Amino acid sequence: MVQSIRRGMSKQRRQSEDQPGHSGTKQKKSLYLVLDDWHKGFIIRKIDADSPDLSGPPVLRLLSPERGHAMRFAALGSNVIATSNIHAGTLFYDRDTARLSIGPPVPNALLGGSNTFLTSGAGDALFAFAFHLMERPVSFETMTRPPTTGDDDLLPTDWSWKSMPTPFTKDGMIFSYALHPDGRTIFVSS
Repeated sequence: MVQSIRRGMSKQRRQSEDQPGHSGTKQKKSLYLVLDDWHKGFIIRKIDADSPDLSGPPVLRLLSPERGHAMRFAALGSNVIATSNIHAGTLFYDRDTARLSIGPPVPNALLGGSNTFLTSGAGDALFAFAFHLMERPVSFETMTRPPTTGDDDLLPTDWSWKSMPTPFTKDGMIFSYALHPDGRTIFVSS
């Protein structure tokens, strides 16, 4: 009986019901876009994939710590991470809860440099390369979340930064990069 009912269903519905944990409802897709189009800082906009209307208010306005100094942003899991290269704060904007939290301080090695961020495919690590324009060696830092326990309610302050061996000399600078699908290998050209 089940087979005859399944045959009468559309192929798409059959495939979605075959997937564990799928309720059959289409999940709405959206894009979070960080823009430097506010004279005092940055805004984060949520754009619906089916209707790219930008007339609504931004989901977050983020005041820049200092005019003329760049901030860096990265998507990591359900978070948009924001850092500055002159102040030690790491901010986490959680898309799911619309909550802004303070994470671990940015390491000194990333302050004052031109920073490049990469995120792991699993959403559990942020990799940062800092180039200091021949003042000091390139630094390679990673911010990771602690191993999950039974409590999945981790706070951004539970994450931590760690220094990694630098793959470049003092004069090395990254021009392009890619993360391998295994989430552990980074390809860079300098």
